[in-house]
Amino acid sequence: MSTSKRKIVLRKKVTLAALSIGLTALASTPLYSAVSAPPLSVVNAYYGETQGTMTLSQLIATGATSHLTHLTYAFAQATSSNPCTGSPFAANASDVTALRSEGVRVLISIGGENSGSQFSAALQSQTPAQFAHSCVTTLASSFPGTFDGIDIDWEFPSSTTDESNLNLLLAAFRSELNTYATNKGLSKAWLTAAVGPSSEPSPFGWAYIDFTGSKTGTVGANSSVDFYNVEFYNYAYGTGSPDTQSNAPLGPIGGDIYGNPNQYAADGLNKPVAQGGGGVPLNQIVLGIPFYGVHYTGVTSGSNLGSTGTMDPPTTFSGVPPYYYIEGLIQVQPTRFQSCSAASGDPNYGSAWSWNSSTKNFWEYDDDVTITQKIQYAQSNTLGGVFAWNLQHDTVLASELNSLKSTANTIFSDVTNMAPAYAPNGITYNRGKKSGTETYTVTNSYCNTIGGPIQLVLTGLPAGVTAVGNTGTFEGNPYWTVTASSLMPGTSAQVVVTLSYTGSQNFSNVAAYVFSGTLP
Repeated sequence: MSTSKRKIVLRKKVTLAALSIGLTALASTPLYSAVSAPPLSVVNAYYGETQGTMTLSQLIATGATSHLTHLTYAFAQATSSNPCTGSPFAANASDVTALRSEGVRVLISIGGENSGSQFSAALQSQTPAQFAHSCVTTLASSFPGTFDGIDIDWEFPSSTTDESNLNLLLAAFRSELNTYATNKGLSKAWLTAAVGPSSEPSPFGWAYIDFTGSKTGTVGANSSVDFYNVEFYNYAYGTGSPDTQSNAPLGPIGGDIYGNPNQYAADGLNKPVAQGGGGVPLNQIVLGIPFYGVHYTGVTSGSNLGSTGTMDPPTTFSGVPPYYYIEGLIQVQPTRFQSCSAASGDPNYGSAWSWNSSTKNFWEYDDDVTITQKIQYAQSNTLGGVFAWNLQHDTVLASELNSLKSTANTIFSDVTNMAPAYAPNGITYNRGKKSGTETYTVTNSYCNTIGGPIQLVLTGLPAGVTAVGNTGTFEGNPYWTVTASSLMPGTSAQVVVTLSYTGSQNFSNVAAYVFSGTLP
């Protein structure tokens, strides 16, 4: 592993005798749910405790962890003397219990970035069976609460000896976890593995992973592992190009799965071994989504990917900037950024980026739009699911994690991050009718056209407040149709919102969202 749903809140400062309106808060619960599409079998996310600011308690409090099927805690360390130390865990027992009570399977990942030499050394001093037994025993005593499985993040096997040892190790862990599940009264204990997407031998490939056992004569990895977390990101690094690149576009991902020709992979995980592929069933492939981006300086033209710039090295914070950091920069000065995403059919589809024309800074990342596109890709291609690295890169409102609930059959999109909605003139208040009317101006700040119909949704209205003349309701929230069939980049449209009320009301918990498409 390596180290938007961005909601732009309507902000007003109006104080009236009977009505105080200050739209300053985001809705704390997910706004929309799945629409008529079967859920993915796996929605996993790594929690890398040393690489961000979000605690598990904070994430659980947002309610967004309810979208997960699995949470993978990273990392226990593999060493030659003690192959699974449990360090640097800081897990809280109550957090683990809370996740499991939601139905989330809590796994522990062993290894992590640059862990290949540690695994190789550990397996020189002990057998795979001894390694697995020691790990499970150590973690069972040191982890605060019952866990549901183990993830092997060997980055990356690099020899034929590693190739054979990995399969033997996975088979040993499968046996140990079956015993662990029986002892704990679990119906199942999960075993997963993180793998690189490419068939290249190094440094991020699966050339020395024998998925079927046909090369090593061992029990193939596929027989031991429930699913693979495939790191379909970091495509921008190592290309040697001075041009702005996408970190996780869907084009190369498709090639890495199916072996379609592209500049990254000639073979594919799902292709039969006899054809040069990995022989991994689609339902064991879980598509990786980064909650971080890449950063370039000196970009003089940021409307498209492929412009000249200088990428920060991935060894620096700005080289792998967390989503919360990128979002924070844009929110402070939204008008200074031009934000875009690649259109369907573009080789960079699944990519979003923002460019500051004054500072020449360019950020490429995944937001709620591209996350939805990747989920739709996983569903339409019958993959096992999706996973995210890393939850600590998310915002305090779990904006990215909330985006993981999207489905392929959703006929509407949350485009709040594309279309800031402003209410500059304040509310016109009618005391006799006890109602207030306000005109909202919705401006498309994205470089993509927003398709219609365009709806403005208000959430968090207090008791005693009723929408008047709204188009309809969406999950109990009123919405109004914007007076434009679509919005070209840089254009605006308006919608009139009317609310009636009883008594004196405080609107401090109201938030507004902009949706494109037909709301159900």
